[in-house]
Amino acid sequence: MSWANAYVGLPAGADAAGLPCWHLVRRVYREVLGIELPHYAGGQVCELERAELDRLITDAAASDWVESPQPAAFDVLLFRRARYRCHVGVAVDTRRMLHMPETGACIVDITQPRWAPRFLGAWTYRRAT
Repeated sequence: MSWANAYVGLPAGADAAGLPCWHLVRRVYREVLGIELPHYAGGQVCELERAELDRLITDAAASDWVESPQPAAFDVLLFRRARYRCHVGVAVDTRRMLHMPETGACIVDITQPRWAPRFLGAWTYRRAT
């Protein structure tokens, strides 16, 4: 888990001072795995942006991503917020993820009641395997 600890406490946000959830995933993939993931130019959380991110995730699922039967380290975990699939985090292991809530990057247990009902799946980037 040492790689994940380096990101705990990073500020949230959509500008240079903070990272939205997808930007955190991209940063981890770039810095830890040496993989450049696609950039999503939107900030975060308005209805249109959530719908767009949902569409991008759906499109990505048909290309360089493969669904995992169980989360594994570095899988991208997908969660529902309201009616959209629009929140992502990076699996630390089978139960924990590094993610970016409004309070800043942290590690949480995805089996807890806040996360388990919203969990939609784990995705492995094909080029990372």
